[in-house]
Amino acid sequence: MRQPILKKLLEARKKLLTKTTAYDNLIWLSLETATKKNKKVVDKHLGI
Repeated sequence: MRQPILKKLLEARKKLLTKTTAYDNLIWLSLETATKKNKKVVDKHLGI
């Protein structure tokens, strides 16, 4: 009886972990693109 419950918990935890890492990667990607865009805008204004 105990084994399936543990297995389910582990699977749920695994899913949560993969979801959060994917989410973190998305956040990092959007942050990077935002920074690049801002840098381009700043460079344009400074005439670089």
